[in-house]
Amino acid sequence: MLVFLPSYSLLKNCVEDWTKSDTISPSVLHRLELSKNKVIVEPTGSQEAFEDAKAEYNESIRLHGNCVLLAVYRGKMSEGVSFNDDFARAVICVGLPLPNYGDRAITAKRAYNDEQRLLRKRTDLLPGDEWYKQQAYRALAQALGRCIRHSTDYGIVVLMDSRHCHDNFMHFGDGGVCQAHKNLPKWMRLHVRNLSRNKNQCMNVQVRVECMLATFFFCVDYALFCLVIKIDDIIAFFFVLMS
Repeated sequence: MLVFLPSYSLLKNCVEDWTKSDTISPSVLHRLELSKNKVIVEPTGSQEAFEDAKAEYNESIRLHGNCVLLAVYRGKMSEGVSFNDDFARAVICVGLPLPNYGDRAITAKRAYNDEQRLLRKRTDLLPGDEWYKQQAYRALAQALGRCIRHSTDYGIVVLMDSRHCHDNFMHFGDGGVCQAHKNLPKWMRLHVRNLSRNKNQCMNVQVRVECMLATFFFCVDYALFCLVIKIDDIIAFFFVLMS
């Protein structure tokens, strides 16, 4: 199972928080290790450290059939490695990896696109804000692509951010794709299923996730099952995966 987060700082904070435990219950990482054998965290150091982490993940999958890899968008694990077949049957994408809005290069590029479109009628360039958003979806697409690597491969993709959610009243464009999904890769747009955001629904988060995952595991015709879930429910989702 692969889990991608927007930044190394968030990854570090998550690992620190998930390591904490109390007298009532063990830590999140400990529970993940009990269920998935091992948790690997993408390193920020040398190429050698990266290769060691990748080899450790692959070895755990080969020997035990289970492992969790915590990584980041735009990192080496999200763009330079193929996780074929049993090496990735689930990918969890947390958040939307928007670039640093205050970065000088990002600000200059947004301004350049807007200026060129206004003064030189450069319709081949996206408006600055659309270009900015496109960078996030490109990074997201790279992470999503770690799971499905060939025509007979399969897996579950979880988009853990309410910005990917759509409500029934939202406009659906051509091809039946809603606005919230139009920037997702074409190969998955029509396969996305929303976890209901209705707080009054009688089933709790855990039960709803279990029901939706059951749809995948008992429908052998599915090559891909994409689930949208709110980031607030991340711990509940991990609890289901560990059960």
